[in-house]
Amino acid sequence: MIVFYNDNPTNIILKIKFADYYIYDIPAVLKSQLVGEFTISYGRNASEFIYSMLYAVYAISNIILPLIGGVLTDKFGFFCLFFDWFV
Repeated sequence: MIVFYNDNPTNIILKIKFADYYIYDIPAVLKSQLVGEFTISYGRNASEFIYSMLYAVYAISNIILPLIGGVLTDKFGFFCLFFDWFV
């Protein structure tokens, strides 16, 4: 369990980045179990497709959210958005 109280900001940022990379790699670790579970219901080819869609959903969000962030940065300014995260 990740504990955030009594931590300095650097440790909190490192814990968040570790959790981000860990969560991103979980589908790779569980590939054989996920494909095996999906194969029972959908067949082998469809289960490989469903497994690959896990990464597609992750990638699509990484395409759309920076565009929204860019529009917000242009509208409100960098310092306004940057300091709102830390205040």
